[in-house]
Amino acid sequence: MTQEPSLTKPTWWLLYAIGLLMLSLLALIAALVDAGTGRTILEVAVVVLVVPWMMVWVRCNRVAMELEDWRAHSRRRGPAVAPPSGTSHETLRAKDDRAAMNAPVKSADRRRSAISASRSL
Repeated sequence: MTQEPSLTKPTWWLLYAIGLLMLSLLALIAALVDAGTGRTILEVAVVVLVVPWMMVWVRCNRVAMELEDWRAHSRRRGPAVAPPSGTSHETLRAKDDRAAMNAPVKSADRRRSAISASRSL
């Protein structure tokens, strides 16, 4: 069952239109109504009437937003690719250059070399 990509994308333009409507109504009230109780009541009424529209938009587009986040996350990681097996075996059998240069060897390195030596037997 496949859906068209346009159906699985959030309709951001509609949210922008709702926000623009609220801002334009508030600007209209600020320009036409004198400061006072009436203006405050109108501004609160506009916000109380428009915010539920935004909440409905979020509710209707929440699945599309989750899909968009999931797609962005899966694009960032990319496919998991394992290294070729030959490379990993070569690194296990490689000689330690630090021993030739008289560099200090850690105990973990000694254990790893002992393990690789026992594997070769």
